[in-house]
Amino acid sequence: MRDEDTGFDGHFDPRAMTEARFRRILAYYYANITHLDHQVGRILATLTARGITNNLVVFCGTHGNYMGQHGLVFGAPGRPYDSLLRVPLVISGLGGPRRGTANPALARLDDIPATILDVTGLTLPPTFTGKSLTPKLRSPGVALRRAATADVPPGQRVVRTVSEKLVLSEDEGLCAYHDLEADPHEMSNLYTRPEKKARIERLRQWLNR
Repeated sequence: MRDEDTGFDGHFDPRAMTEARFRRILAYYYANITHLDHQVGRILATLTARGITNNLVVFCGTHGNYMGQHGLVFGAPGRPYDSLLRVPLVISGLGGPRRGTANPALARLDDIPATILDVTGLTLPPTFTGKSLTPKLRSPGVALRRAATADVPPGQRVVRTVSEKLVLSEDEGLCAYHDLEADPHEMSNLYTRPEKKARIERLRQWLNR
């Protein structure tokens, strides 16, 4: 399906981008977010109106879009910057920190079913890779995981800690190491820096495990 207003038909050609077109794309994207927020609000308001208030509510995304960061627009295929990998995850109904508290802990999408099973009192299968987020949500000081990993097409593997990120690729030219404390927007690729070799090797071992 082709969007006649944005000109996007699923095959994006960056050479065809203009400022006017990009502004339309942003407007549509933000309008979709506003629409979705409104519909989620309707669901929650309906539950409250019917007296159904003891709920675990989990809201998350699958992947992000660059929306202009690093000169990119849509999500895939591309480089696994944080704008692509750090997706919304909002959990309500577990108690603990006050409403609106942001938690910097690392999480993965397979932690969500683990959390739901934990809340409902069901046992996690022994082969399940996700971890329940309930200890972290109820006590922010509890450690959950030191690193999170992801596989991103085409052929990229990512390991991220709170302060570092390593991207390995079948194409060595796409490998990257970012110091997220000094460079939170991932503007400098330090993969070839000799002084970073030991830290890169440490992250590589975590990823291979």
